[in-house]
Amino acid sequence: GTALKDGKYVTSGGRVMIVVCQAPTLREAQQKAAAEVAKIKCENLFHRTDIGDKAFNGCEALSKLTIPSTVTAIGAGAFYNCAFVQLDLPEGLKSIGSFAFECCKNLTSIDIPESIETIGSNILDQCTAMVKITLPRFVQIADFGEMRIAYLFGGSQFDSSYEALKI
Repeated sequence: GTALKDGKYVTSGGRVMIVVCQAPTLREAQQKAAAEVAKIKCENLFHRTDIGDKAFNGCEALSKLTIPSTVTAIGAGAFYNCAFVQLDLPEGLKSIGSFAFECCKNLTSIDIPESIETIGSNILDQCTAMVKITLPRFVQIADFGEMRIAYLFGGSQFDSSYEALKI
């Protein structure tokens, strides 16, 4: 929480603070909010840079998704069974948890950013409309057997610009 003290807002023992901004576009509002968060100073301050496990599980009304550039990790099953057609992953994203986009049946393509370091298993399992995925040159893919590649990407065409490393 916050409190007003001597004309300034100060922290008052709460655990969560939300910064909301308005702008002509969603991206501009996100950038504006991130700039405002950067101005906040207090002891032991931290902000999340991840989207937690199952955070948006089953959000069938979610049709377009732009993940902010401050996000570095997407948890397991974070967007399971969401209805988005378009998905914008930010440069700076480092890991995607297992089953992150499983059953997103409207998603047709995905570009994994160059910053990615680890991709969990089955991230696109049952994404039946998937026709294209672009992977960066170096990425660790967990539990990614040769026989599972078609199933992992919904049994459709797999288009990779580079070779992926298996662990």
